[in-house]
Amino acid sequence: MVMSDRETISREWYELDYASNALGVSVSTVLKALEDLFPNNKREDVYAYINAGLADNTRIHEQIVVELQRAEFKHSWEGNSVVKMALIVIEEAGEVARASLQHDEEGGSVEAIREELIQTGAMCYRMLKNLPKDYGK
Repeated sequence: MVMSDRETISREWYELDYASNALGVSVSTVLKALEDLFPNNKREDVYAYINAGLADNTRIHEQIVVELQRAEFKHSWEGNSVVKMALIVIEEAGEVARASLQHDEEGGSVEAIREELIQTGAMCYRMLKNLPKDYGK
């Protein structure tokens, strides 16, 4: 089946809109970045680039969700104050800093940094889920 010009434009706009939402930026920002990256406007290059970015985002999100589920199974946050939850997030962020320092100064691995970032992301997500409903009012 051959798509009409209107169907092609609609599909392309949908894909750009989806990419902008996934990346958390406006469609115009995505278009500008793509113009800079692909000045000759080769569509297959543009869509390959967008799909690669979306695949990375999906993979990272999945890793954070798996870590979140593991942590929720292992440790209850019931009854934790907002400050206690924040301290847990800060402790995880400190582990990112330590792994980064070990990487730069002692030849530590990038994978150790990645693992700590996943754990920190999971704890940030968990804190967001567990904030009191009336927090900030």
